[in-house]
Amino acid sequence: MKRRFLLASLLSLFAIALIAVSCSSDPYEYCEVEEFCNNQEVEACCTDDNGDISCVWKYNGKEYTDIDELNDDLGCSASAIVLKSNEISDEKDDVLFRLQALMDRAHAGLRANHELR
Repeated sequence: MKRRFLLASLLSLFAIALIAVSCSSDPYEYCEVEEFCNNQEVEACCTDDNGDISCVWKYNGKEYTDIDELNDDLGCSASAIVLKSNEISDEKDDVLFRLQALMDRAHAGLRANHELR
């Protein structure tokens, strides 16, 4: 009798553990890619891990959460010969705007695909 109770308890515990593991889902990731100066591709990816959403830019094998650091590493404004500092600032603003728009598309794609699941 004690043996059956122990065996039934172990089987119940195993079944509960199996159900708990099978119910957890893999994180869902959605990415968008855009080409920037000198044919450099930047990827923006957002991941939903059961409601915990995180987004990063990926460039040259590195992940970025800081848009200014990514912009500096891209070096788009440094590659062009520019005569006025206003033109450098305008080009930097353009790259920053495009990077943010890329991230916005990745985040919107994640939300749209999450609603379909």
